[in-house]
Amino acid sequence: MDILKYDIKSKLIEGKKHIFDEIRKKYVVLTPEELVRQKFIRFLIEERGYVKSLFSIESGLKYGDLKKRTDILYYDRNGRPFLLIECKSFKVPLSQKTFEQLSIYNLAVKARFIGITNGISHRFCQVDYADKKLRYLESVPEFPG
Repeated sequence: MDILKYDIKSKLIEGKKHIFDEIRKKYVVLTPEELVRQKFIRFLIEERGYVKSLFSIESGLKYGDLKKRTDILYYDRNGRPFLLIECKSFKVPLSQKTFEQLSIYNLAVKARFIGITNGISHRFCQVDYADKKLRYLESVPEFPG
């Protein structure tokens, strides 16, 4: 899966480079993590058939006393959390710590699938809530039609 091939619209705003977020329909400050997020969203839409209207970007969540934001949350057509993705910079290797962060977020979200990406490496799992297990997947889950 090559997400680096996608071009993202950009422009300077008050001397800072911004990139266009297709989901939120606005320019946001360019950070390495934001670039990975925007390229991964393009991959999901263009190669996996995900629908723009079912994405939620940086939505708030609360787990205990923690208040956090999800990078990418995708819902199925019935409004249930389908896929939760944590995005990291190209320079940040995927680690057990990153996956644990995602798993903690998912305790509040309860998505059927979770994943992490740094734009180069990607790891996805299906969550089996009954058996409290993760099943690793070869790739991103198919769009829930």
